[in-house]
Amino acid sequence: MRKAALIYNPASGSQHALRVQMVESAAAVLRAEGIEASLFATRDANSGGEQAREAIADGHDAIFACGGDGTVQDVLQGMVGTHADVPLGLVPLGTGNVLAFDLGIPNDPAAAVRAQLTFVPRKIAAGRVDYRRKNDGSEHSRFFTVMAGVGADAEMIYRVSSLSKGRFGIWAYHLETLRTALLHPYQRMQVEYVESESGERKSVEAFAVAAVRVTTFPGMMGKFAPGAELVRDDLRIVLTLTTNRVWHAAYFMRVLTGISGPVPGIELAHANEITCTPVIAEARKIYVEADGEFLGGLPVKIRAVPAAFTLLMRKRSALSGQHSVTT
Repeated sequence: MRKAALIYNPASGSQHALRVQMVESAAAVLRAEGIEASLFATRDANSGGEQAREAIADGHDAIFACGGDGTVQDVLQGMVGTHADVPLGLVPLGTGNVLAFDLGIPNDPAAAVRAQLTFVPRKIAAGRVDYRRKNDGSEHSRFFTVMAGVGADAEMIYRVSSLSKGRFGIWAYHLETLRTALLHPYQRMQVEYVESESGERKSVEAFAVAAVRVTTFPGMMGKFAPGAELVRDDLRIVLTLTTNRVWHAAYFMRVLTGISGPVPGIELAHANEITCTPVIAEARKIYVEADGEFLGGLPVKIRAVPAAFTLLMRKRSALSGQHSVTT
């Protein structure tokens, strides 16, 4: 690493001056190690990917996404494909910071960068979701790192406005999660997926789907999708096949306590690709989100894209399993 770009959203959060100071403190750690560090404020809500490409074209050989999972996702759009060999690092400044938590990155910006100087670059898979925009029905796609959710989870994200997120932080999500859990009117969708181990194609009617890449979430979510790993080339999917809220609560109690065992109406699988389509016309109101960012609605296709980008990760003596990625 010789020249790093730190990309941050100056409009995110409420303490803008403090945010710049935190990014500067992260840059100072790099400079102390003889690494040239440049700060780039995003031009708008979706410019991070384009600015990452511009920074790489200007000679930067590493990119740090400074913000939450939404900022990481935005920057990721410029890393997949042509720039897949350029390592992506994180400076966690967001509300949830799920990817940073899963990677064991400290919340303090300077400590986060200092830790990642000991990490190694690994080329890993990214999730990709193809969806329809809510306002005009046009087709779009988005890469993600943490999770894509279809159904109740996306409805919750849709209802949490940027204003309430900025004012109440993580509590905005907790309150809306509770409201959704109690009042969400579940609608059926047809879900088809291909199991990654057997190659078997399956079709079920479900009320919610989560396609997960990370092993551990912070807080109450914990190991929400046991078996999910960033180093795998597939997705861990959690299928909600019942509207019985007792079984929904039972599954989350299992997550909280770490108790293993099946829960009626909840199925888990490893899949390479998932498609969600409406069963009835009204199901077009079913939404999709990725990495905590609202995207749109059905029809939706979610898939894993192997060797999509390079992420700074902790050193490991070996990566086991047929889905592991070596560098």
